[in-house]
Amino acid sequence: MTRTSSPATSTPGDPKTTENTPTQSLGDTPVYTATHEWPPIAARLEPLNDDGDPRPAVARHPLLSFAELPPHQARILNYDARVAPGVVRYGLPPRIKLPDATRIQDMVQIHSQICEAHPELEIGSITFKKSRPRIVDIHWPSSQPYNTETPIWLSGERLIFIAAAGRVKETWITIVIRDIEDASFDAVCRGLRDFLSPHEILDYWRGVLNYTDRNGNPVRFPNGELYILVELDMKGSTDRGLLYPNDVASSLPGFFVLGENKYKLNYAARLDHCTFCQSTTFFEHHRLADCTLRLCSFCQDPGHPLRSCPAAKRAEADQAQV
Repeated sequence: MTRTSSPATSTPGDPKTTENTPTQSLGDTPVYTATHEWPPIAARLEPLNDDGDPRPAVARHPLLSFAELPPHQARILNYDARVAPGVVRYGLPPRIKLPDATRIQDMVQIHSQICEAHPELEIGSITFKKSRPRIVDIHWPSSQPYNTETPIWLSGERLIFIAAAGRVKETWITIVIRDIEDASFDAVCRGLRDFLSPHEILDYWRGVLNYTDRNGNPVRFPNGELYILVELDMKGSTDRGLLYPNDVASSLPGFFVLGENKYKLNYAARLDHCTFCQSTTFFEHHRLADCTLRLCSFCQDPGHPLRSCPAAKRAEADQAQV
């Protein structure tokens, strides 16, 4: 635990820390803030690549602010919306009639309202989906999150906000690792770089808790969380028939091993990986019920679950004959 000045609240791209989120607990627990700090340790920031050749000079700041990282939990994703990066989607209320004759006027009306709400931006095109004509897509030019409360009106009816996707590449995903000891942090970062290759870690974010002690001194310490922004390697995955980023992400292991420690990898496309053997193999996946290393609860032999145990079936047949 170290005592230092409280980190300043960041703006998008600020390498120091994310915005503070104050939390008050019960009892004598002090008020604390959870932040995420960006250590400049990604391979893309190193002067030489793996072959020893000089890398192009890049600015030493994160590619995205922490708030802009892709979600790492599947329940946050809106798969039904299927919104491409940089697109804001609205739906038309049932009462709005949309004849083709007024389509251009409606597009201009929507565009003018967005420009009025965001005069500092040059808004992109407005499109109505051909297959779903009651869906309106607005091409959002900024990396800043879209304000979902922005009112858009047509024919006296307010449009229904559906989803918004930031300008993030489809091949970028966020992986979260927890319960990392402070002394193991650097080793975990290096190990993940080699473990996930040829997928590239673009940025690391470290979770930090901040509070003020009884004497008024600011205190900060890591909370064991690590967020990594990963760019998926699509070239090597197409040979295995994986054509889409979500399929490639699903092929990643569910766990990572370093020494005697095993860490769970949390990401949006993660499948239901076996919690018994906790396999770290790429492109292979099985559930706990199908694990061949798990001991049968009847005969205590590995290689099969109870439902397919030969000894259990024989015992059941013998019992039926009695």
